[in-house]
Amino acid sequence: MRYSDLTCVVALLAATSFAADVMLIDDFEYADEAAAQAAWQPDEQAEPVGLYPHESEGGKTALMMPCNFSLERYKLSPNNPRAVYDRTVDLDLARYGSIVFDFYCDDPDPIRNATLYFHSAAGWYAKGFNPSKGWKRMSVSRSEFGREDAPGGWRAIDRIRVCAWQSKAEDTFCAIDNLHARTEDIAIIRGSVEGSESRTARDCAERVGNWLSEFGIRYGSFTDEDVAAGALSSHKLAIFAYNPGMSAEAIAQVIDFIGRGGKVMFFYSIDAELAKLLGVASYTYMGSEHRDQFAEVGFEADAIPGLPEKMQQGSWNINAPEVGGHNAKAIGFWQDKEGNAGPAAVVLSDNGSYMGHILTGSDAAGHRRTKRLYLGARRALRPGGLAASGRERSHRGETRGALHRPRAALRVPLAGA
Repeated sequence: MRYSDLTCVVALLAATSFAADVMLIDDFEYADEAAAQAAWQPDEQAEPVGLYPHESEGGKTALMMPCNFSLERYKLSPNNPRAVYDRTVDLDLARYGSIVFDFYCDDPDPIRNATLYFHSAAGWYAKGFNPSKGWKRMSVSRSEFGREDAPGGWRAIDRIRVCAWQSKAEDTFCAIDNLHARTEDIAIIRGSVEGSESRTARDCAERVGNWLSEFGIRYGSFTDEDVAAGALSSHKLAIFAYNPGMSAEAIAQVIDFIGRGGKVMFFYSIDAELAKLLGVASYTYMGSEHRDQFAEVGFEADAIPGLPEKMQQGSWNINAPEVGGHNAKAIGFWQDKEGNAGPAAVVLSDNGSYMGHILTGSDAAGHRRTKRLYLGARRALRPGGLAASGRERSHRGETRGALHRPRAALRVPLAGA
């Protein structure tokens, strides 16, 4: 279920330089415990914070958070007992795609789990995690944060909260250090679709993210709503693994992003206006007539240096693009297991790429080729044109494909094509 699907992803990564913009939120280098306690306030049953020695890139101290769950006050708590610590802040984190921090637990047994919160307006963004014994670096994508009540956006964060939830009436302590936010060149956008396809959108985004992480490639993660609010302003490449039904506001932001030189990768579902910007003049929806009809994608020889000959897919339906504009070129074609060629599968253009289905992750062996692909692709895809192969394009309209549709071919012309 894994990596050669990443060939398409890695090819576009060549357009980025993998730099990061880092905002330090708190390095916990307080002069003394009184200073730490002035910044971080205990709430509910918690006791005051202290300092804990920690040699790291950020300094020599961390914030110690007592979790004395044996105290009577925890037993009398009307809610789920927890140790809570808050700091008042004034932060704009809208363009940052991940939150990174170091977390320590002396004895995790009395702790059920921990939660990092960011407060905005009338609610919280929250991410739970399981502490382990000793120090561990945590990196949390923005899209992993859930919502409690009615948060007002990442542009106006006014409080940070760290809490540990009681599992046993025993004492322990935690520590936190090097809390910062990162903006990477690469952003993965998780589709905000409701209902039955919500899990598919999440799984597709997570699959691509896991692949990038395996290769040590950092990225930020956002939702369609984040994009609509301007989250792409500091990125170079945005990957839309499966994003049906994007809002007009999000589409407008992506168009602006492309206009400023950003590159995008779309898989399967795409708005028609954006499709035109990727050199897709129209597409034909095709359901598979037999099981292996869309078994693989075969790539054009030398389309990108290092590109594998093929990747496994096992797709059950596709959108077959018709190429037109912005130096677009079909570099991959669907084929069955016998190698019989079918319609175009992957289009590469000056503005990015489009593939006519989600990445299914069915090629377990192909990951061995992706490092070679990445090195070759970085040389091939430089600013001034993603692919040195010719043609031009324009834009408008709306097209998108659902993952499950009747098996009838459907040609969707895009306005102006």
